[in-house]
Amino acid sequence: RWPVTTCEGDTAEALAAHAMKRNARAILVGRTRHGVIPRLLGGETVVRLLHAGDRLVLAVDASMTRLPRRVVIGTDLSVYSHHAARVALSMMAPDASVLLVHVDAMRDGTRGSD
Repeated sequence: RWPVTTCEGDTAEALAAHAMKRNARAILVGRTRHGVIPRLLGGETVVRLLHAGDRLVLAVDASMTRLPRRVVIGTDLSVYSHHAARVALSMMAPDASVLLVHVDAMRDGTRGSD
């Protein structure tokens, strides 16, 4: 049996709060395709969920039937991104190809030195 919990309020905020309350490491949600207008108005739950909480969010498309085999991992070389990369590696197919990408953000129009 799976426990069932009902939450009230904004979907993204309620999910994020419940995940923090239960000390969940990740939130898994289905991904749907929204039109341009809902995206512009901030109506996409996955995006709002990323802003509302501090947990890993995995948005899975209905067509996904196996573990990912091509993965891009973004990093800023921090401890947090290192941890995120390790978690991502644990969720991939054993024969997956990985592209690790570091982007040095520009500050005030000039390239940063760190």
